[in-house]
Amino acid sequence: MNWLRHCNRSRRLLCLAALALCLLRLDLVGNVEELEERMQVAEILLRQFLYTSNGLPKSVVGRARCIIILPSNRDPRSAAAAEGIMSCRRDSRSAGNWSAPIIVQAYLGSYEIRIFNDYLITVMDGSVLPPLLEGGMRPLTGESIAGPVGVELSAASTAQVLSYTRQHGVLEGVSLSGLSLRFDEDENENLYRRTVTGYEILGGSVEPPASTFALRKTLDEFSAAIIDDAEESESPEKEAPADRAPADRAPADRAPADRAPA
Repeated sequence: MNWLRHCNRSRRLLCLAALALCLLRLDLVGNVEELEERMQVAEILLRQFLYTSNGLPKSVVGRARCIIILPSNRDPRSAAAAEGIMSCRRDSRSAGNWSAPIIVQAYLGSYEIRIFNDYLITVMDGSVLPPLLEGGMRPLTGESIAGPVGVELSAASTAQVLSYTRQHGVLEGVSLSGLSLRFDEDENENLYRRTVTGYEILGGSVEPPASTFALRKTLDEFSAAIIDDAEESESPEKEAPADRAPADRAPADRAPADRAPA
């Protein structure tokens, strides 16, 4: 702060303002770097949930409206509240159409919480989304059930939210009933460098940062593989052609054309 002493009274306010701007810029840079690291962690966790030996059933991902990755608090000394990364399909079930990430904050009731396990939440019913995208709190009470493991999701299932965790590398279904999610206005503003709404992000009207591409690419590739597998299983097998006599061989019940019948 010695440099401040060299500022005369008329310039001291300008010097203080310049210092404040420098500190603000450093804070913003720190936030951006932290968010980029968080996106990398979320993409790694997503791959672990999708591609492990007993990974997420393809029918769950194929029917999911949104997927939320809720990483554990890596630093037990940190008091940071749990925050998740959510991506949603912008239309029904097409591949390659997952939205840019939306940052959501997790609560237990109305209290911020810290978590020490990694979770993946699939939103199966779009009616769950409006309160969350509008910036309000969205309780999952009564709607979150343990997701199926080792079996495909029943076509008759009416589950709205399915939840999973990983213990020692093994996928497990878990109920997160009592958990609430909220659109994090501040963190989404830091990520997109301007004030944004959940609907703007979901609708694709904001440019996604480069740090989010890997996450979306993983979702797109996995969804495309599901569609390819489904189309391959539904395509009819080609029937083997029936045995036919060679063209230069006359049928047994017909005499050759150059031989008169007896």
